[in-house]
Amino acid sequence: MRIAVVRWGDETPEMERSRRPPREVNMSRIIVACLLLAGSFAIGASAQTRHETLEFKSGRRLSGDVIEVEDEAFLIERRIGKGVAREKVAFADLEPGSLYAVMVSALSPLDRESHRRIADVAFGAELYPTARRHYLASVPAESTPLGSLAERIRDCEARDIARLIGRAEEELDKENFEAARRQALLVMRRYPEREEAATIPARLEEINRRYEAARRRDLALERSRRERSVYEKAEKELDKLVGGLAAAENHERLALRGSDHFRNSLGRFERGLKQLDLVEREVVELRQSSILPPELRARLNQIENDLIALQIRLRLHVASLYTVRGSFGTALAWTNEALAYDPTDGQALESRGRIEQAAAAASARVISRQR
Repeated sequence: MRIAVVRWGDETPEMERSRRPPREVNMSRIIVACLLLAGSFAIGASAQTRHETLEFKSGRRLSGDVIEVEDEAFLIERRIGKGVAREKVAFADLEPGSLYAVMVSALSPLDRESHRRIADVAFGAELYPTARRHYLASVPAESTPLGSLAERIRDCEARDIARLIGRAEEELDKENFEAARRQALLVMRRYPEREEAATIPARLEEINRRYEAARRRDLALERSRRERSVYEKAEKELDKLVGGLAAAENHERLALRGSDHFRNSLGRFERGLKQLDLVEREVVELRQSSILPPELRARLNQIENDLIALQIRLRLHVASLYTVRGSFGTALAWTNEALAYDPTDGQALESRGRIEQAAAAASARVISRQR
């Protein structure tokens, strides 16, 4: 074992190396390496976000990388074997939906200038609601469009409204009533403040009128293809149900006319409820039977809806009678019966709230007297 003896002032080789200045770092090499690395990430992200499948009006499909967005065309780069081919694709050759999707993807993230550019392209492709949305997005926050931009936005709205109304008329002529209704409602939903929206309710009434006329015509044709006796029997059953509802409503009117007499009014309401119970049983039997033609099921559904509304209304009348007399527990029981038919009924929920408040106030008065 060898022991090195170091005198004061002497240095070992290790000590000498530790005192040497560090080697100069070649910063230019590090910077170039970082730029290359960052560039590789950027290139990879750009290729991923810009690789698109374009759909042409002719039915052709083209997949490639969008490397440039020109004024009227995309510059597409495709890999073919080991080589690369570039092709210009005009906006006018693309399907409007595909054109818009590729434009948004190629220009993302979007700034105000990009929104304006997309809006101009969408307007040219007759995508008027889309163009309007991007025109509005090109306006600075908390600002109002002015000048030519405001005029272009109004033009988008007018063109879109005209197209929607035109489509509604076309669908109505074809008797596609639901499609016609959807097109008309879009005007009200998209542009509620435009004056054209005020004309939509009248259009909807016309659509409903023509629908009812077509439905009656179709029912008549269907009836002619079925056995007349079966259809007439079902109609008589439905007329009977309607008569039962009318009788219950008559009891309701008489009860309300003499509402200052508790027993008379209560008796009328109870007779009306018994009538409704009979109607309810007949509705259940008719729905389960085989005599009801499919074209009359809509009428039966309406009768059932009217029945439920009357059941709720008469029970709330009875609850009101008991509330006036201070029988809050009985009133709540009748209100809960009404809610059993429709737990979301607004009038029944309000009635229950009023009764509970009245009951709480009455209890408070009793407690205050006892003190």
